Amino acid sequence: MKKLWFPILLILLSFSSLLPSSASAHTNNSEGFSTIKVNEKTLDYELKLDLEELGHALNKATDQKEVIDHKVLQQYINSHIKLYADSKLIKGSVDKTDIEMIKDRPFAIIDLAYKIEHKPDKLTVEYNMFMDDSDPSHANFATIKMGGKQQ
Repeated sequence: MKKLWFPILLILLSFSSLLPSSASAHTNNSEGFSTIKVNEKTLDYELKLDLEELGHALNKATDQKEVIDHKVLQQYINSHIKLYADSKLIKGSVDKTDIEMIKDRPFAIIDLAYKIEHKPDKLTVEYNMFMDDSDPSHANFATIKMGGKQQ
């Protein structure tokens, strides 16, 4: 009887490798999408972030029905995204948030507004979302529309 347990255990272990693995809390490959439109006196920034990673970064559980606190979100974004218009640091404010499904995953859609004195000749973005908090492999795909051209 004792000799049967070992072969049975091996068979069970081999079948368990065929079962799908459970999901983990951090994917370590989250994506974000940025669209920045430069206007005469404003910058409109649409930021799309993986909702689960955003929740981890804010130390808050998020779901698709929950309202995201704009003040907390604005502080987090302003500390992780630096925008410079002609080398001058500008701060943004959260106008609106929403949730959208992208690639079968929920994403937070965050509309940010930045006031500027004039249309800049040069725009610099320092982006550091999630890299220090929850996902060092986070990637953001950015589009900047400036002077009628897509950058």
